[in-house]
Amino acid sequence: MPGLKEEIHGSEQPLIMEWANGEENEYELFHSKEWWRNHFGKTGEFEIEMAFDLDSFDIAWEEWFLSDHPFAVRDKEYFEKGIGKYLSLVGFVIRKK
Repeated sequence: MPGLKEEIHGSEQPLIMEWANGEENEYELFHSKEWWRNHFGKTGEFEIEMAFDLDSFDIAWEEWFLSDHPFAVRDKEYFEKGIGKYLSLVGFVIRKK
């Protein structure tokens, strides 16, 4: 799932919000694996066996940028502004208890 390397606070937040077109519901989809681990664990119904950053992050974005899709062109502009250092692709192995 799309994620963050760590939760963002302070001066980095406006750049992420700008990239998300100021849409709070879009921005709120991006969280760190620690945040997701806590979120999934709140119900007590799931056991998180593994939480990790996917190794395919760079390749996925590079291939997306090559597509020349209008959203890809815009995303590339934000990566050039530095947004990539905050983003991650987060993976989980979750088991229902």
